[in-house]
Amino acid sequence: MTKLYVLDACALIAYLNRENGGALVRSIFIEAAKGNSIIRMNKLNLLEVYYDNYRARGKEAANVMLEVIRGLPITIISEITDSWIR
Repeated sequence: MTKLYVLDACALIAYLNRENGGALVRSIFIEAAKGNSIIRMNKLNLLEVYYDNYRARGKEAANVMLEVIRGLPITIISEITDSWIR
């Protein structure tokens, strides 16, 4: 059975900044890359990650970080409906 993970902003920030919990998120990405799980994140949470990076490092760094995130096995959800959890 394929596992479903829903990331929040704090989990992705921990991964990107190599903070506590980041290694666990990395293992989830590896699992998803092998096709053993699905990772979803709401676009609002992605915006929170972007803004956190923008404030800390500036626009250019935040844009680079966004490209890194786009390369991760995360499906970004634009709207919240019951159908995306199935």
